[in-house]
Amino acid sequence: MYASDGEILTLRPEGFILDVGAAQAFLESLPGMYRHSDHAPWTLVAPASDLPRLRAEPIPPRTRPGQPNFVLVWLAPGEVKVHPGFTPSTFGRAQRVITWLLELGPWRVSGEDRELGVIRSPSELFRTQHSDPDVPEDPTESPPRMGELTTLRRYLGDPDTKDYYHEFVRVHDSGAFSYEERTEDDKRRWEGRLGADLAARWSSLVATLDFQQGTSDHGIVYEDRVALIVERPGVFHEKVLDANHPPETFAELVHLMNGWGESLRAGKIPAELTNVRQVA
Repeated sequence: MYASDGEILTLRPEGFILDVGAAQAFLESLPGMYRHSDHAPWTLVAPASDLPRLRAEPIPPRTRPGQPNFVLVWLAPGEVKVHPGFTPSTFGRAQRVITWLLELGPWRVSGEDRELGVIRSPSELFRTQHSDPDVPEDPTESPPRMGELTTLRRYLGDPDTKDYYHEFVRVHDSGAFSYEERTEDDKRRWEGRLGADLAARWSSLVATLDFQQGTSDHGIVYEDRVALIVERPGVFHEKVLDANHPPETFAELVHLMNGWGESLRAGKIPAELTNVRQVA
């Protein structure tokens, strides 16, 4: 049984405890997010360009032509309620929120005056998948249009001689992941998402990076030269380092991201990632 477009949904965690702090951090990371107060529902304007009008006007009981369109989310430890708004754009934003929740585990979902059962994936809940108007087709594109992108980049060989190997491991702070290999003759790409535990602490890992820290304790000789890059709209930080001997604040991220590439090249799915698929 599928939810209808525009149907208000109530989700209750099935067999696990919702980390409310992580859920709040996710909602705050979304474009067009707004709250009247700490006791008000989360308001997610879609598209986000309508947010200035919403701040300037009271929330109407129902959107009308020319008014901002938005999703409402009520968040509690035992229950999440989502009002998906009234347009395809808001349906896409609501589905984005629910997809993130489903990555945490199964949920018992009820609609308006009916039970929809225990749901484990978006395909079980939505007959039609709507696009979020503020999400690029590739969430890990560089430079990012929104949010924060972390990239581990490895260049081997010389493109001028057409004998080279480039490797990119990218994570967006929305939890999106991609891994790409490029040579003169071939390109391979995997996409997926961070698992719930790592997604909840990813931003704090990135925040600890010290781009002023020395390269390593091993002088200027690199056993495995890579670059770790953090980008936000209008912001770019890059650190060239040795993947085998990274500076202390970079060590965990470099170990994780470097290991994902090694695992995928060997045909293995890293334990910290979910929904991984090869797309090219």
